[in-house]
Order: sequence, then C-alpha cells, then structure tokens
Amino acid sequence: MSYQRLYAAVTACSRADIRSMVVGHLLADIVDGRSALRAVRHPLGFACLPVLRDGDEGICVHVWESGRGPASLTTEPYHCHSWDLLSHILYGTVGNQPVEVTDGTTYVAFEARSTAQGDRLVDTGRLVDARELPCEWWAEGETYALAAGHFHQSVIGDGSAAASVVLGKHHADGVNITLGHPGQETREDTKRVRCSIEETRRLAELVRGRIAPLAAAAAT
Repeated sequence: MSYQRLYAAVTACSRADIRSMVVGHLLADIVDGRSALRAVRHPLGFACLPVLRDGDEGICVHVWESGRGPASLTTEPYHCHSWDLLSHILYGTVGNQPVEVTDGTTYVAFEARSTAQGDRLVDTGRLVDARELPCEWWAEGETYALAAGHFHQSVIGDGSAAASVVLGKHHADGVNITLGHPGQETREDTKRVRCSIEETRRLAELVRGRIAPLAAAAAT
C-alpha cells in the first residue's frame, strides 16, 4: 500500500478502489492483530489511526464515534496545518468550517510543535480576530482538499458517526497554528491520549464493518 496509489484513487473519485484499499490494506493488519499501531484520541473529538508515514507523506483514518463528543479544550478549535490535506469521507457526513483570520485583538496565535509526549504550544506574539465562513458539508464518497496554512475546524453533528481517510503532504517550511486566548500560559503541553492495542483494533473493526459490505458489493 502506498500514498501514491491511494492518492490516485481519491483524485480519480474511484470509490470502489478507495474502499478496497482501506479495508484490504490500511485496516487489515490492525483488525487481524498483525499490527501494533495505536490510535490517538484527538481533543477535537475524533480518533486518529496513523496508518502510514513515509517521509513528508502520510495517511490517517479519522473516526468519529456515535455519541462521543470532543474533549475539553484549552484553546479554540480554529487551527491550520503545515501540510496539504485531502480527505475522503468513508461514511457519515463531515463538515469543514473555513475560518478567516486577520490581525486583531481577540485571539493569540500559538505554534503547535509536536514532540513525542504531545504538542507544545508556543506563543507567536501575534494577535488575531477570527470569523467563521459558511460551513462546507461533505457526505459519504465525497472528497475535499485543504491547503496548508488555511484555518478551519472540522464539524460533526451531535451524536453522529463518521469516518474519513486523510492524506497529508507536509511542507518543510510550514507551521501548525492554533488559536488561544490572551492571558493563557505562553507554553503548555497538550498530551496525546494513546489508545490501547485492543481499543485501536476495535476502532479499525468499526470502520471496516461499515465499509466492507460496500467494497464487497462493488466487487460483484
């Protein structure tokens, strides 16, 4: 399984190929117990399965479980990435909320620097305002792209279940920024909650169970 193969399938809108790759390659080793990969619980409410890392390219499966809400945040959910994102919705509906950020007084821009223990938030000294733009909603089988440096937040309806496969291409000169509030500590560690191998397997089984029938139907 390679980034290039999945990227080609996603950009060609080949749903059958995408489902087959996710079920037969990205999740198979986890479900069958051949992988020691562990999912990570993201503060914004989804679980991330980092199924492939290859230099500046990576693939993750994001899972929003029914009835599970986001964790308590010490910052706003508005953020931008240092990598280009291509997200294909495997099931459910995912909203991408673009956010317009301009110089202002409401928020502080923190650089999120990843470490083995978590994300260290460093005050950049920049004060900004943020304005939510109309939310874009994407349903099963649809794909959206988000360029590095564009602020956004992901939105899921209350109690909804969804999953997406996300391809990321990192920019060496890019930075990850999240917005916080004036007066916050200039540095703080956001710990990553790692799932057990058993919990990771359950998440992989959950996703595979939703899309395997669709993949099988397309193959007949």
